[in-house]
Amino acid sequence: MIACVGGGVVTDVGGFAAATWLRGVRYVSAPTSLLAMVDASVGGKTGVDLPAGKNLVGTFHQPSLVWIDPAVLATLAPRHHRAALAEVVKIAAVRDAALFAWMEAHAAELGPRATVRGSLRAGPSTR
Repeated sequence: MIACVGGGVVTDVGGFAAATWLRGVRYVSAPTSLLAMVDASVGGKTGVDLPAGKNLVGTFHQPSLVWIDPAVLATLAPRHHRAALAEVVKIAAVRDAALFAWMEAHAAELGPRATVRGSLRAGPSTR
């Protein structure tokens, strides 16, 4: 079993290693950034960047467990939260009309640490 604790690069590389080692071993993911929590650690896509471009090598390999602790987000710089906000909006637009409507109504209030719990609840579809 492989344990991946970190942001999207860590969860992607760890998931890729788990998928390709011995034709696939189990792995768990504990994302530590908002973008990793709502995107990189869930859905099973593991992509590795190469000098020629992003995500050129990858697999689909679901983690056995994803452990998300929103409390770790309090330690991150606000720029990391802002960078993930577009993904949170996209997830809400696709999966959760109520969350999207709330975000639209409260757009002026959306600070760097907003929408975490709602976006984690919605998460990207794995169907």
